[in-house]
Amino acid sequence: MNKSFTKILLIILQTAMITSLVLLAVLPFSCRVTTHGIQILGGNYSCPKIMDYYVVDENTLAMQFSQSVTLKDLVLSPFIEGVSDSLEAGTGFDAGTYSGVESYAVGENYTGGENYVGGGGAGLESEDSLFSGYEAFLPPALQSASGLFGKIECSAVYDQADNQNFVYVHFDQNTRVGQKYQLYGIALDKSGNSLSFLLPFMAYNNRLPALLITEIHTNLVTANKSEKEAGIRRLEYVECLALSGGNLAGLALCSGYEGLQNCYELPAVEVSEGEIFLIHPRSKENGCISEEGDDLNLAFSGYCGSYRDLWNTSESKPMGDKNDILVIKNLINGKIVEAVMYSNYSIEKWSDYLKTDFSVEEGFADFYEDASVSSAINSESLTASKVLIRNIESGEWSVGNSSPGSL
Repeated sequence: MNKSFTKILLIILQTAMITSLVLLAVLPFSCRVTTHGIQILGGNYSCPKIMDYYVVDENTLAMQFSQSVTLKDLVLSPFIEGVSDSLEAGTGFDAGTYSGVESYAVGENYTGGENYVGGGGAGLESEDSLFSGYEAFLPPALQSASGLFGKIECSAVYDQADNQNFVYVHFDQNTRVGQKYQLYGIALDKSGNSLSFLLPFMAYNNRLPALLITEIHTNLVTANKSEKEAGIRRLEYVECLALSGGNLAGLALCSGYEGLQNCYELPAVEVSEGEIFLIHPRSKENGCISEEGDDLNLAFSGYCGSYRDLWNTSESKPMGDKNDILVIKNLINGKIVEAVMYSNYSIEKWSDYLKTDFSVEEGFADFYEDASVSSAINSESLTASKVLIRNIESGEWSVGNSSPGSL
C-alpha cells in the first residue's frame, strides 16, 4: 500500500514538473536589465511597427506606430544614388570611388549648403556621425544613413491624445524641393522593445503646378526602314499643359493597365505657366533622353521636338491600347490631380481589366461624376497612328492625328 502510494506521488510530482517546464517555455515572459538587477516581464512582446508615414510640410514628417513609442537617435540625411542604396559590405569605404558623393560634402558643393552638418570625401570622419569612429568599417548605405555625408538635426513631438502612437518628426531646417531624403531612428516601446527604421521620402513640394492632359498616344507605331536603321521608335506619350508654373517633384503618371506599382515618378523639373511638355512612359532604343534642364533639343526619338521631353526608363508597355485610366497622382498625399479614362466599351468593369482601378481613389470624383466604363472617352476608332486629343476650349475629346507640342 505504501509502495503504491509513493509510486503515485512520484508520478504526480514528475507530471507537475514537466507541466511547469512546458508552461514556462510557452508563456510570453521577457526580461530587462534595470539598476536593481534583472526584472521579469510578462505579456505580449512584439516590437513596434510603422503603420504609416507621410510628409506634412517642408520640415515635418508624420509617423504612425502600432503602439505607444519613444524615438531616439534620429538622423535625417540626403539620399545619395549609388551610396544610400548600395549593397556593398563595410570594407573601408572610400567616398572617392562613388560618383556624386563629393558633391554632397557639406559646406562645399552640396545644394543643402550650410543647413547641413557633417562631412564628406575620402577618409571620412565626422564627430556628428551616429557611428563616429567606426565609419570606415560600415557599408556605404549605413555611412549615408548615419549622416556622414550631411544631416539635418531633428526632434520628435508626440501626439499625447493618440497615446504617443502618432509622432511628428520636426527638422531644424527646411528640406529642399526635388531632393530625396532618408530618416533613420529607433522606436522604443514602454517595455524596451525596439525597432530600427530607415524611411526614404521625397521632400515636400509646395509649388506643384496644375496640369492638364491634352493628348494621348496609346500605341507603339511600327518603325519605317530609316527609323529602324537609326534605332528610333515612335512610342507612346502623354502630352501635358502646365496651367500654372511650379516644380514637378512629387507627381507621377500612372495607368490602371500597368498598376500603381509601375507609376512614372516625374523628375524635379521647373515648368512655366502655359508650357507644353511630353511624358514618355517608356523608353526603347535610341534618343530617349530626359530634358530636365534648359536644353530642350537633347531627345531625338520619335515624336520629340523643341518642347520638353521626359522619359521613363521602363521598357514595358505603359498603357492599354483602347481601355485604360490614366492619372497624375500627388505622391505626397496620394491624391489624384488629373485623370482621363478611355474605352472602346469592350469591357464591363474597370476592375476586370486593370491592375489598379483608380476610379475609386481619392480625387477621381473631381474629374468624373460617373466613373463607369460607359462614361469613358470613346476610343473605338483609335489606331496605332491616331491619338486622343482634348479641345482646350470645350474640354471635349476626339480621335485625330498626332500633333505633339501644339494645342
